[in-house]
Amino acid sequence: PLVKELIPLLKDSLPVIRRAVVQTLTNFKGDAAPAAPALVAALKDADFTVRQLAGQALKEIGAPAVEPLIELLNDKDVANRSLAITKIDALGLRTKEAGKALGKTLNDVNPTVRLAALVALSRFDTDDVDVFAFLGVGLGDKEKQVRLTAAAILTEKGPGSVEILVKTSEDANSVTRLLALQTLGTLSDYIDEKGVLALRKAMGDDDVKIRQTALSGLASLGPRARTLGGDKELFQAL
Repeated sequence: PLVKELIPLLKDSLPVIRRAVVQTLTNFKGDAAPAAPALVAALKDADFTVRQLAGQALKEIGAPAVEPLIELLNDKDVANRSLAITKIDALGLRTKEAGKALGKTLNDVNPTVRLAALVALSRFDTDDVDVFAFLGVGLGDKEKQVRLTAAAILTEKGPGSVEILVKTSEDANSVTRLLALQTLGTLSDYIDEKGVLALRKAMGDDDVKIRQTALSGLASLGPRARTLGGDKELFQAL
């Protein structure tokens, strides 16, 4: 019952009072869940110690902190949106709702926010299909650094990335197709029949760079390209 009494004091004019309140809420651990929205607001406090302690309190609260942090992702201030992503990541709040919210953030107007969202998503469960779909969206970002980061993450995730890369290799944007095929080529140890077929199909692309990338990807497979892509069909395409 004390939690509800303490929440208003998080707006006290004296930093020492705000610090004491946040520290007390931290000690309440999961019982401080009703204070989660107020603690998220305290992440923007003018006092560094209050901000630091608020982060610790949210970590102790756990899952109930997800919803107010997701709301912060919609804040008008880019710094607050970045802060929400950083905290979701740092606190290990990798729930389904958090993943979807971060996925939507890949449409943010600010490239720094989009980049932070990608990095946070990279630490989610590697078997989550939605996460791979979001990383695929990153391949089509208008900012080069965001695109390259998405490609690096997909390469690191290995075999689970093949399906989304095959899908993205047919994107209407030639830059996105090129990056998808380049990334697919780095996964030669894990590539399957669908991956080889995507590379074979790309050999007929209108863009010369894409055709070259497809050929390089097939070459890196060696004899496995014939095994997975078919002798006759592959040589006809060549």
